[in-house]
Amino acid sequence: MGRYIDEILQPGEKVLYSTNAHWMFYLPAIGAWIVVLALLILSRMTTVDGLVMACFAAAAVVAVAALYWTAAAWFHRWTTETDVTNFRVVHKSGFIKRRTFEMSLDKVESVDVNQSIMGRLLNYGDVTIRGVGEGIETIKTIARAAVVPQFDHRAIGARAIMATQSTLSGSSANASASSVDPAEVAKFSKLSDEWWDPRGKMAPLHKINPLRLTYIRDAACRKFERNAKSLSCLSGLRLLDIGCGAGLLCEPFTRLGAQVIGIDPSATNIAAAKLHADKGHLSIDYRCTTVEEMDARERFDIVLAMEVVEHVVDVGAFIKRCTAMLKPGGLMVASTINRNWKSFCADHCRRRIRAALAAARHPRVEQVRHPRRARALPRRRQPHRAPNRPAWSTTRSPTNGPCRPTWT
Repeated sequence: MGRYIDEILQPGEKVLYSTNAHWMFYLPAIGAWIVVLALLILSRMTTVDGLVMACFAAAAVVAVAALYWTAAAWFHRWTTETDVTNFRVVHKSGFIKRRTFEMSLDKVESVDVNQSIMGRLLNYGDVTIRGVGEGIETIKTIARAAVVPQFDHRAIGARAIMATQSTLSGSSANASASSVDPAEVAKFSKLSDEWWDPRGKMAPLHKINPLRLTYIRDAACRKFERNAKSLSCLSGLRLLDIGCGAGLLCEPFTRLGAQVIGIDPSATNIAAAKLHADKGHLSIDYRCTTVEEMDARERFDIVLAMEVVEHVVDVGAFIKRCTAMLKPGGLMVASTINRNWKSFCADHCRRRIRAALAAARHPRVEQVRHPRRARALPRRRQPHRAPNRPAWSTTRSPTNGPCRPTWT
C-alpha cells in the first residue's frame, strides 16, 4: 500500500514534511521482550526443575504478549501518516476504519507542540492545530513534532521580508526622529518571521498572552461597563496597540469587537502581521509608524503599550504622547519588567544561562521604575492633579511559576 498523500496530491502540490507515529509505540513490546530474555537466562541459571518449567511457561506467556504488542505497534505506525504540503496539512490514521483530517494552510491560525521531557529526548510530541472556522485538531505522539510549526512560520516571514524589503530603510530613517531606538527596531525586525511560533524566540509572549488578554479585557469591561463574558464585549471601542509586533494582541481584541489600530516601526513586523490577519480574515488597521508620527487629532478609547517602554529612548515623552491620544475617560494599559530584586535575579540568570535567547528578546533592557515611584509616569493618588493628567488605577504583576504564569 502506497502513501495516502500520494493518492490525493493536487497539480502543483508538493510534500514539504512527512512523518508518522513515533517508534516509542514499540516500548511495551521492547519491555516484554526484555522480560522474556531475562526469564530464559534465569531458566539456564537454575537447577530446580520446577523453577525451570515455571520460567519457560512465564516466558511463553510474555512472548505471546510481546508478539501482539509488536504487531500492534507496527500496524499503527504503518497506517498513520502526517504530511504538510505547500497547500495543506493532512493526517490519516487507520486502515479499514480510516480517519482523515485536512486543513488548508490559509486556515491555520496557530500550531502548538506539546513535548514532555521524554518527548524532548526521543524527539516526539503532540501537535495541536487551530484553524479559523475549522476547529482544533490534536495529532498525538508523532515523530519530529517540533519541526511542524516551522513551515508555516518560515513562509510568513519570507513573504513579509520580500514584500517590505524596499520600505524598511525608509522606516528606520523616520524612526530616528522619535523616541524609538533604531537598534531595537533592527533586532525585532530579524525576529518578524518567528512572532507566531509558540516555541520560538517569542515563546514567553505566547505564554503570558492569555494573562494579558484577560487582564486588559476585564479592565476595559469594568471601565466601559461591558459584560466580559460577551464575545463582542469591546464592540464600538477604538483600540491602539503601540509596538504591536506581528499582532499577538491585535487579533484577539479584533475578535472581541474592537476597532484595532496596530502600529510598529518595523516594516517587516507589520507585513508579517498583515499576512497573518489576512489568513484569519480579520480587518485590522496596521501601520508602520511610531506614536509620535501619528495624527495628533486621533483619539482612542484604549491605548496599549505592552513590553514597549523598556525599548524607548525617552520614557517620559513616550508616556505623555500616549496619554494625549486617549479620549476623555479612556483607558491606558502599560506593562514592563518589574524593578525589584526578583526581576533583577531572573533577568540576570536568564542572561547568563540563556544568553542567546535573552539577547534576541531584550538585548538592551532598561528597568523602568514602578509607576508609583517614577517622575515621568503619573502617580497613583493625586487628588489635585491637572484635569487631563491620568492616574494609575491598578498595578499587577505576572509571576512565572514552574507550571504557568499567574498574577500577583
